Amino acid sequence: MQKQRHSSRFVPLVCFVVALASLATESFAHRPLNTTIEGALTLTETELRYQTSAAHFLLPPAQGLATQPDQVDSNALVSAISEYIATHHPVTIDGIRVPPSIQDLALKAVKDAPYLGSRANYTHVTFTAVYAVNMRPRQLSFVWQLYPPEPPEGWQDLVDDDQDPCQIIQTFDVRGTGHFVYFHPDEPEFMWHDLRATRATAPPLTPTVATTLRVPVLSVLLCIAAAITLVVMVKKRRPLWLLVIVTAGLLELAYLMGSIIALDVPHPFRRLSMPSDSEAIAIFETLHANVYRAFDYAREDEIYDVLAQSVDGTLLDELYSQIYRSLILRFTGGAVCNVAKVEILEATLVNKAEGKKEEENTLMVNCRWRVHGIVEHWEHLHRRVNEYQAKFVVSPRGGKWRICDVDITRQERVSAEDMMRKE
Repeated sequence: MQKQRHSSRFVPLVCFVVALASLATESFAHRPLNTTIEGALTLTETELRYQTSAAHFLLPPAQGLATQPDQVDSNALVSAISEYIATHHPVTIDGIRVPPSIQDLALKAVKDAPYLGSRANYTHVTFTAVYAVNMRPRQLSFVWQLYPPEPPEGWQDLVDDDQDPCQIIQTFDVRGTGHFVYFHPDEPEFMWHDLRATRATAPPLTPTVATTLRVPVLSVLLCIAAAITLVVMVKKRRPLWLLVIVTAGLLELAYLMGSIIALDVPHPFRRLSMPSDSEAIAIFETLHANVYRAFDYAREDEIYDVLAQSVDGTLLDELYSQIYRSLILRFTGGAVCNVAKVEILEATLVNKAEGKKEEENTLMVNCRWRVHGIVEHWEHLHRRVNEYQAKFVVSPRGGKWRICDVDITRQERVSAEDMMRKE
């Protein structure tokens, strides 16, 4: 791909918007894989609901059923499903395995329906496993072990090159906010953490040395006023008790007003030192991951605050509005993309320069990374992996390292076969 250059104001915005938006492209031509296995999770303030459906011959507790639902003993089937789910699909809430309550069992006879490129008659089994939530959970663990068996003729004519037929993708609604989770025989467990609950104690995301000094302007003015008042009252021979009361009052007011009006000024005795090569790579990887990590948060102010720790402030408004509002949390139709994983394949420090001013210090890093996303279009979910290569410029802003410029040099869609070959 021909190398493209952008202004320093819009290049980082283009980089990360493209990295997310391109995941959702070409979803119209993707072939759906009719396996009948579906799942949807919903977390509310009082319970976790896990709705599951599959053909009876794929669900072990129901494999002995006839294709006539009216001949099934529902109570016995509910008991068998409950035992099966608790054993093979356990759910753990804050480290405690919670037993399911099986509700809303529904059986429907399906005749001559598409299944893995052929036609089949079966009973479609739908149920909901409900788990009580006594308090807001900090961590949830889900294990999934139900996958479609490979047809006798193989998968070759049923899936696209970048599709993994064993990938099970499910929706996860967390108190009204949509997410995706996916399972695979190699990775059957999914862990969810409530980032809002851990945000207050999260470690610093950008290694830095404070090089600015916060000056409480209003407090300084009040201290000066106290000193002048004290001098004037001494010259006028005011009573000692009055001197003490007035001076103490002004100083206490100065202390209380310390955070009202304050300015950050360059520290007179401290300057941001240039990191070693290994430290520079660590700083960049933290910043790079933090841009994507921002969208793990649910509240808009939290997302904005996390982005502000990694991107030059002049880009925050554009980056926030373009990605957050148009790509991540809009479940209103069309192609919706959710970033599942970001992995840096290679990061090399190509230049490190120290300028006359702190803001002129630069770290230039050449990075190659992959974005794993899940695309939803017309209720069809599938995985998308794109690979990118770009040159990043990282510079200090306000005493912290931030991404200030990006130049994308290559981007391509990665198929399942390419992933296996490269890895």
